[in-house]
Amino acid sequence: MKRAVFAAVLLAAAALLAGCGARFDRYGNAGSYTVGAASYSAAQVHDIEIGWLDGAVYVQTSETATEITVSESRAESDDYAVRTAVVAGVLNIMYAKSGVRVPGGLQKILTVTLPAGAALGEVEADTTAATVSVSGVTALEVTADTASGDILFSDVTATSLTADTVSGSVLFRGCTFAEGEADTTSGNAVFVLGEIDGFRLDFEGRGAFTDEYGAVKQGRVYVYGNGRADLSFESVSGSLALRKSASPAE
Repeated sequence: MKRAVFAAVLLAAAALLAGCGARFDRYGNAGSYTVGAASYSAAQVHDIEIGWLDGAVYVQTSETATEITVSESRAESDDYAVRTAVVAGVLNIMYAKSGVRVPGGLQKILTVTLPAGAALGEVEADTTAATVSVSGVTALEVTADTASGDILFSDVTATSLTADTVSGSVLFRGCTFAEGEADTTSGNAVFVLGEIDGFRLDFEGRGAFTDEYGAVKQGRVYVYGNGRADLSFESVSGSLALRKSASPAE
């Protein structure tokens, strides 16, 4: 199913970014998907995979939530409404009906809310031009991949965090992780690491690098403290900033 999500998003990317709409690729078992807002028992779900186009994707937790809920801001017709299905423990969330032509400019906002304390295996969002925000989530792996959207991971607890964007910005804020990676073409990244005990940063790019921790450079690797957390940043022209606290704008 992951390949289907990724293919559906990539096929639509060029046309959508050009503002002329796009055909959302066909995906398997389309008839088994629920149309519109839905809710699922957290016990049913161990992974979440999202295929989205424009607008925004929010994955968050709530102290009052007792189930996993999926909702969106707007859908002009059932053809353009969000689709969801749980297959072998994976909650698949699709932007629209399989194979439908989506007009440009829908800018739909997806919100996925988890019960506080829910622990997942993998959370993955593949988008074209949507901002992706993941906050308060606990999972083994959290991944966001977008062409022009921004990516924010806030107060996430995970073994691995991965953000991949062409021109969008990346912000890790208040997260706990063993491995953190950001890849961009021209987008800038900020890692707000707080009072971290140590990290090893593999920096590859020609953009500016600022560091409030005073890490020691060893080749292209920067080492601070015990070097326990593994950080990676790769970009053609984007910059990276390592900060102890977030700025008011962040």
